[in-house]
Amino acid sequence: PREPSQRSRCPSSSACSRVRALSRDMLRAAIEAAERNDQPPMHILLVDDEEEALGLLAGILQREGHAVDTCEDAESALVRLASATYDVMMTDQAMPGMSGTDLVLAARRLQSGLRCVVASGHTAPDESAQGDARWIGKPFDVDALLTLLGSA
Repeated sequence: PREPSQRSRCPSSSACSRVRALSRDMLRAAIEAAERNDQPPMHILLVDDEEEALGLLAGILQREGHAVDTCEDAESALVRLASATYDVMMTDQAMPGMSGTDLVLAARRLQSGLRCVVASGHTAPDESAQGDARWIGKPFDVDALLTLLGSA
């Protein structure tokens, strides 16, 4: 009979080696996953008048672990900004009613530290209107967007 204080040994050295290799591989995979997603979750407000694009981008960001609220126009975005705090707002530049750069200026009056990203399929917005908001061209690479949102 074995004493309770004795440790059990692996049945064979090859079984032990496989377990150690599997543990190393799992640890390496976990570290790589953490490095790929090194940004803490953010609360993001997405504003775009194109409902399909809005839903697609929201889904991508949610899968990355971010909390996402969406608005289809600048006016509803301003209502949200008056009642909730966001880390980042990403807006389309060309929307009916109020442009993305005008929305950034109005949003900053409500939340002065709000980080902003303006997306446009055209040329970059005028820097004087944009303030310190970041700009990304459409179509954009998802990885580039995620990096930009984290550094906005």
